[in-house]
Amino acid sequence: MKERKSIFKRIGYLLMIITLTIVAFLAPRFIEKEVNAVEIKGKDVYDKPFAKGTTLSQVTIASDNANPKLAKVGDTITLSITANEDIQGLKVRIAEKTVDVTRSGDTYIAAYTVTSSTTEGVVKFNITYDDELGSTVVVVTTDLSKVRVDRTIPALSGRIVMRSYSEYDSDYWYHSAAEDYAKTGEIIILFFSLTEEPATLPTVTIAGQTATVIDNGFYSSITNKYIHHFYARLDVVEETPEGLAEGVITYTDEAGNAGSSATTGLEYEIMIVDNTAPTLPTVTIESDNINNSTFAKVGDTITVHFTTSEMSYIETVTIAGQNARIRATMIGGDWLDINNPPILRYTATYKVVAETPAGLAGINIIYKDMVLNYGTEVTITDSSAVTVDNEAPVIISSPEIIGLSYTLSANEKIGEYSIDEGATWIQVTTPSDSISITFPTTGIYKIIVKDIAGNESIMHRVICNAYIKRR
Repeated sequence: MKERKSIFKRIGYLLMIITLTIVAFLAPRFIEKEVNAVEIKGKDVYDKPFAKGTTLSQVTIASDNANPKLAKVGDTITLSITANEDIQGLKVRIAEKTVDVTRSGDTYIAAYTVTSSTTEGVVKFNITYDDELGSTVVVVTTDLSKVRVDRTIPALSGRIVMRSYSEYDSDYWYHSAAEDYAKTGEIIILFFSLTEEPATLPTVTIAGQTATVIDNGFYSSITNKYIHHFYARLDVVEETPEGLAEGVITYTDEAGNAGSSATTGLEYEIMIVDNTAPTLPTVTIESDNINNSTFAKVGDTITVHFTTSEMSYIETVTIAGQNARIRATMIGGDWLDINNPPILRYTATYKVVAETPAGLAGINIIYKDMVLNYGTEVTITDSSAVTVDNEAPVIISSPEIIGLSYTLSANEKIGEYSIDEGATWIQVTTPSDSISITFPTTGIYKIIVKDIAGNESIMHRVICNAYIKRR
């Protein structure tokens, strides 16, 4: 009895050993290995008998992108498979799409082109093949290679800001006189941020010139994110093109997705390069003298009208050496249209006083444009002129005559005269310092003359006697 039990016990041990051996041999056939994602459709091959013990010795994945670990729209992802023998019933899926499989020697190749609908992130793939025990599925590479799909186009983040500065001392930017204007010797800075890290430093042109780009990124404690911030610098020189300075920013992400080639302008900030001194295209002068607009006496107002070639700041205007009052009137145009700005017509006025220097009223205008280029020398652009005359004329004619004809003379040209102490005035057709008049009758006449400016002389008494008959 004991001997029978011993036999059964030995048979049990033998069966257990056989069972463990079978399990150890078959278990690997049922293990499913996890892999990256990419789906490829293969060609089924059933014309050969099932291979025994088919194993994949090498499975790798890569993209034809400049960075083989990344892929953008249009890039091709290639899955390379090498086995210890011919693979039967091979099927491949990449990015959830079945793809064709080609063979080159011992290597099977499955390729997939990324589209605009491909899921972003690490690409998943699935390799299925047949062996004597059924189907085996592989979903990981043998070298742990991966490809990440990036379809997102990088973009500018926030607002583009362009400013001009007079200088930079490594610690502080000094603003120029007008932040949206720049001239020779000043610096234009373009500040911008990107939504993601670029593959290389962005390139920037300002006014068509290549700018120096500085990576000024920082970690934000507010958003708990790294801010991809940059600024581009252009030093303005005489050769820098004048006019509206556009900033063009070119950049790509690590996958090679190109961001929109951003052009700054009215959508962001306006920057105008101005190396040209302003001019005064029109300058005229006149007086409100009632007798002659080319003369001015005490109480008259002299007015200078002028326009500038561009938006300018008028510091001072002097007329006859005296400070004038200035006001401006906008003519046409639109402040929001850089190509059609309004024209400003300036008016400077000065009221003549007794102390105003006599003679031709000279003018001087000190002006500068928005970027502080001072204007050129001022000249009257037409034939207009005004002479200041505050001196009363002096009659130098005889106080007594015989007969009715009389030569009226003064120390300057006579514009008008009166023989009745100003009760009535007679206009001189051609002003002169000596004119001939005829008294209506004999008697005493109180003569007053006015010069061209309207200054009156003191009364000059003239006795007109009758003719004396001679015997």
